[in-house]
Amino acid sequence: MFKRLFFWAIILSLFVGSSVYAAKMEDAVIGRLTLDGETISGVKRLQMDSSNKVLLASGTTVPTNGTAGYAKGCVFIQTDTATGLCARYENIGTTASCQFRVIGNHVIESNSLTSIATTGATVLYITVPETSKVSNISFAGTNGHGSSSTDYITFQVLNLGQYGLDTNQLLHGSCTTKGTDNGGLGGLGTNTTYPLTLTTDTGTLSVSKNDRLKLSAIVTGTLTTSIARPSWMVTFAGE
Repeated sequence: MFKRLFFWAIILSLFVGSSVYAAKMEDAVIGRLTLDGETISGVKRLQMDSSNKVLLASGTTVPTNGTAGYAKGCVFIQTDTATGLCARYENIGTTASCQFRVIGNHVIESNSLTSIATTGATVLYITVPETSKVSNISFAGTNGHGSSSTDYITFQVLNLGQYGLDTNQLLHGSCTTKGTDNGGLGGLGTNTTYPLTLTTDTGTLSVSKNDRLKLSAIVTGTLTTSIARPSWMVTFAGE
């Protein structure tokens, strides 16, 4: 009888021990985890789900829209993104047809050594970094000018598209430094951010990668002083 009880005690201890071991394996703490992944068509697949769909990937080129095999919500890290720009993208499409969009915002600041003259127009160009939506545009200069109903700046931002042929206006029609325009902000302050009012046509604010934007500051009348070091800041939010 004693031997039989001893035998079952050993079996029970083994069972309990294996259960504890399994529990510890589930809650294991790993100090450092390195994923080599596999590279297919220039994309390094770092993590897969149980259906063999990609959950996490990296590379220098964002997967082309319509590519199959990426799980809904898959995160792609673009390893050669320029300093100051977001590098993470999320698949908002399906596993059969991916559609990656940037997570967070792209912000481009365009500075010019050419001052805005007291008359005429000053123009800059930027290229859209990723298919997204313009969510904010602002302007600043190292000096300003007072509000005037006859001598003022009209701001324009046109999306010229992929081939420079489009003329979609991204700003509100009365985006000027007149006292009653642009939300009544009036003249420019010295080294002060001047937010520009976006168009109410929200569909126009959707832009595609490599679209060309034309940023213009057009003077009506004659300013009392030129605006030195004009700076434009455009924020692109993932759609």
